[in-house]
Amino acid sequence: MSLSLSIVATEVGGIPEVVLDGETGWLVKAKDSDALAGSILAALRSPHKMLECGRMGQLRVQNTFSVEKMIVDTEKIYNQLLAQVLCNNSINAKNDVSSSHEGIKRDTV
Repeated sequence: MSLSLSIVATEVGGIPEVVLDGETGWLVKAKDSDALAGSILAALRSPHKMLECGRMGQLRVQNTFSVEKMIVDTEKIYNQLLAQVLCNNSINAKNDVSSSHEGIKRDTV
């Protein structure tokens, strides 16, 4: 797909997450050789559709599965986790301070 080629594939594993039927290629049920043959013939009979699926597939790879996109998405996750940890640490620190103040009040009363 990254080379702007259309795809004819079976719906197994993670392929349906990558190949969008009718948009970036053709998807058929697993173990259905007649459907696979039919989709290959449909692709060969529609050179314009093959080119369009190839272009759309290349855009999908660039926008969804590129290294740059994965770096940005990974950084977002790390930043979210860091914010949660910092927030939890801040809450815990406030609770620790409150607990220590209560102890002082009890001891002095």
